[in-house]
Amino acid sequence: MKKHLILILLIVAFFSNCNETKNEKENNIDTEKSLEDQVLEAVIFLPEYKEADQIVRAMTSNKQQLTCIINEPEGKDNRYHIEAGYNKETWFEPYYHFYVDTKTLKVSILDKEEGDIVPIEVWREREDKR
Repeated sequence: MKKHLILILLIVAFFSNCNETKNEKENNIDTEKSLEDQVLEAVIFLPEYKEADQIVRAMTSNKQQLTCIINEPEGKDNRYHIEAGYNKETWFEPYYHFYVDTKTLKVSILDKEEGDIVPIEVWREREDKR
């Protein structure tokens, strides 16, 4: 588990330093990358992810960054569950719960106030109204 978390941190560090942009609405499966890498990319290029990463970096004087825990799809659900948050010494504090469809790479998010999982566009509209 520790090795898996370190690998995830390295992947996140690599992609968070890239200046490449990604069109969320037109994600296509890339056969040269693993599905897990594509799922992670679908999340780490989101503005919400980048903003939370900057907050964690500011809180820790750039000693830490936003951490992702990747949970593979279970049962009939074909979505990866990505918990993005701050990894403290004794616990993990998730900021966002992202869900990425394995077939389309469409991103959904847990709306904590409404208690439902919705497409990220719907969540953004809700956040703008709050």
